Amino acid sequence: YVMPYAQDAIADICFSLFQTLQRFAIVGLSNFYFDVAKDRLYVGGRVSYTRKSCQTVLAAHLLYLVRAIAPIMPHLAEDIWQNLPFEHTLEDGSVAKFAFDLKWPDKNEEWCSVQKDDVDFLSVILELRSEVNKILENARTGKLIGASLDAKVYLHAENPDTVSKLKELASATNDADALHRLFITSQVEHLSFLKIRGPLSAFNFVLTPPLFCLSAGGDSPIPE
Repeated sequence: YVMPYAQDAIADICFSLFQTLQRFAIVGLSNFYFDVAKDRLYVGGRVSYTRKSCQTVLAAHLLYLVRAIAPIMPHLAEDIWQNLPFEHTLEDGSVAKFAFDLKWPDKNEEWCSVQKDDVDFLSVILELRSEVNKILENARTGKLIGASLDAKVYLHAENPDTVSKLKELASATNDADALHRLFITSQVEHLSFLKIRGPLSAFNFVLTPPLFCLSAGGDSPIPE
């Protein structure tokens, strides 16, 4: 009685944890963060702000993920730990030599205190990024562009709060939060309204209320 119950309980816990970790690794890290950060890692100077900030984020994620997988994949966690490119100092000042020298991480209240409006806006950005990627793929298929960096993306939104946040990201100067970095394009510009010169066939576009995003393949949509 005990062993079958224990086996089922462990299987349920491991499966749920594995699903959560896998979804985060694939959707959050691989599909998004690694994609938008690779240029900063490969091209940025060794001591540049953008490269260092990216490495800091990756190191923080790695330290959390190692501890998350340790209970169910101890050998993998230890293998990762023995190949870390940096040393991790414990609270007592000693260096953690093994993965199980670490304690289970406490909830980071600062990281979890992000305003709901900002979280909701990130969802908008991720959805918009998905739509922009479709536009860019259509442009590549139509041989209007080669790489995504050949394109400039124009955005139009009606909601004042959305407009303000889009403009803030579009004009960001830290080279990490800028919209063109998130979209992996050369530029992103917000337009108050659009006046399209030439036929619509010259463009690849998608309408996603309340956002209108357009990637030019010929003439540009010019604001009045």
